[in-house]
Amino acid sequence: ECLKMTTNRLYSIYQIDLSVDDVKVGAAMKQLVGEKWLKGNRQLYQKFQHPRILIVTNKYTSETAAVNPLRSQRPKPPAEGAAQLTKIKQAIEESKEGCNFCNRSLTLEDTFGRIVREKGGLYTAENAFRLFDYAGMVIPGAVHNWMDLDYETFQKMFTYSAVLWFGNLHERHPDRTHPVLLWDIMGKAGASQIHPHMQLILVHSHNHVLCSLCKVILIILLLCKVISRRVVAVTRVRWEA
Repeated sequence: ECLKMTTNRLYSIYQIDLSVDDVKVGAAMKQLVGEKWLKGNRQLYQKFQHPRILIVTNKYTSETAAVNPLRSQRPKPPAEGAAQLTKIKQAIEESKEGCNFCNRSLTLEDTFGRIVREKGGLYTAENAFRLFDYAGMVIPGAVHNWMDLDYETFQKMFTYSAVLWFGNLHERHPDRTHPVLLWDIMGKAGASQIHPHMQLILVHSHNHVLCSLCKVILIILLLCKVISRRVVAVTRVRWEA
């Protein structure tokens, strides 16, 4: 009875979804994932082909947490050492060899296909170790060093590739209405690969950005309240003195 009450209370606060979807793995990608990334572990490869992603959303604050255990197996960039420009450039240069983002056949294709723009080598791909159930990437295949991105390619990553990817996915899943775009560069920012890539996520009607903004406003208001109390306290001390 106690367990039932706890479970009911939990589900009254949180929406819990388990996403189970198959991943389309090409022949070239199969060897990269199975042998290099997953070290020949067949059990992990089976899980990779049929990923299970747990998504927990707070119904009142719209905060969302997603868990994909396989993300711990994603490729890691080489150690960067000190954050000096020369060492960063060296790390970028060394990562060119064997970089699968430089060759789009070594990436996963979304169920609706790829969005390709030959100029700049732009293409979309499915996130192999996705954080949400519908997660993709925009990759400038011809540019391995993010410092070499020109303005046109950078702009088209947003205005062409990302927009079309969100549109294609929304047509197939109309309940997904809120696009989220993430971009982290280099290991210290959380990027699993040095080659530049934007992450695309299309979620339900929970507004994550608004929720984060509300947090910032709340913190500012709390700080203002604390400061005002201290000012009043100091004023009282001086007045009484």
